[in-house]
Amino acid sequence: MPDVGTSPLRRNRRSARAAMSRLAMRLCAHHAAFLARPCAPRRLACHGSRRTLAVRATDDASTSAGLPKVLVIAGPTAVGKTSLSLRMASALNGEIVSADSVQVFEGLDVGASKLPVNERNGIPHHLLDVADPSQEFGAGEFYEHALEAIDGIVSRGKTPIVVGGTGMYLRWLIDGKPSTPPSEPEAAARAKEAVRAAAEREMSRLKKSGADGDDVGNGWAGAVRALADAGDPETANRLAENDWYRLERAMEIVQTSGRPVGSFKPASRPRYDFRCVVLTSPRIELYRRVDARVEAMVRDGMLEEAAMMLGRGIAPGSTPAARSIGYRQAMDFVERRAARAGDGPCRPEELLEFVEETQRATRAFAKRQFTWFRGERDGLYTWLDASKGTRSELDDAVAATFHGCDGGVSSSACSDETRGEVDAECAKELKRYAPRQTIVNTPEVSRELCARVDELARRLRRVRELRARESAGRG
Repeated sequence: MPDVGTSPLRRNRRSARAAMSRLAMRLCAHHAAFLARPCAPRRLACHGSRRTLAVRATDDASTSAGLPKVLVIAGPTAVGKTSLSLRMASALNGEIVSADSVQVFEGLDVGASKLPVNERNGIPHHLLDVADPSQEFGAGEFYEHALEAIDGIVSRGKTPIVVGGTGMYLRWLIDGKPSTPPSEPEAAARAKEAVRAAAEREMSRLKKSGADGDDVGNGWAGAVRALADAGDPETANRLAENDWYRLERAMEIVQTSGRPVGSFKPASRPRYDFRCVVLTSPRIELYRRVDARVEAMVRDGMLEEAAMMLGRGIAPGSTPAARSIGYRQAMDFVERRAARAGDGPCRPEELLEFVEETQRATRAFAKRQFTWFRGERDGLYTWLDASKGTRSELDDAVAATFHGCDGGVSSSACSDETRGEVDAECAKELKRYAPRQTIVNTPEVSRELCARVDELARRLRRVRELRARESAGRG
């Protein structure tokens, strides 16, 4: 129940003070455990076509044959996956499985956009808080945990609804655990060097031929040719443009094994029928939501969560949690403030620079997510623009995908044949895009956040000094 008589800023101050108190307790106790989250679920009415969808789900369940169906809701950050998943879970008698590479970590709530328990509408959520931020957790671990969760949901007669934007997690889950050789740091470095060298040669060739500016590009065409020449033309032909991660991984595989990626089949066939949608949104509109979300995260406690990891001895970039978008930038920011004790208090310009850096990194991440899903095999995902039509029409299109009603999808107002691509006019707008700050640039909020950063830096220095004295005493 919100405190109606209190202003949002005052409530944020109270939340921040509580977060710092929790941080202090964790640091002083050497971070033995995370605080328990409150659990007070409440049931909200489902809007849109809940009754119609529920009837369809019942009819389908009584007549379907073969593998149990699993609904997958994918898409870039801030596109609206969470609200849609709650509606579909209510409509389909479902439980939600998170496919987010940051939400798996305990204690990383604000910066991971983890839905609070009391906002989950009483719907069970799985694969949240299953790993410690100091642990390694990747696609392999997700695959095992997710299948276990889905098995349990199906055994209870419920519909599994997998929700998230981590493309590699979803690929492994849908297609099965690949039998490709595991990535090795040295082999990955050699592959990356080969790809980058090919890209640089391409850019140099274009410059010599008289091209300049945007015509030179980033050498993608040359890098793709290098992969084809190395022995994997099939992957080279189907890669989405600028999907550098997959290109480098494919190069690593062909260099180490002498075989193309396509020759490695999943170790076992999937035991579920995955019905998948990708949500899209007009790019400018999405980027504005991303910028606003980043500001809200900074205001609401992401800095405290980053300081918690630093206080536990987790270095920026050292674990998957510490490499994640948002937390990496926040950890670097707090670390810099802790290391510069003699530079005076945090200045609003420093805070704004950190926020803009995080917004920029998050927008770039959203762009990469579009690229990833466009690179998946044809027909796997149904592309739906969440900004088109009504909420009921979006729900109906997702339900049609789940139940295999192709006509209901193709005729939907939400259908997105562009698959999230931007047209020439939007591309021009994106070149002129400038982030907006509506929270952290206000004087009162800026002063409060700077003071919080300074307090976190002081606490972190004290913990490290205490740890150093203890270590010297033991020596």
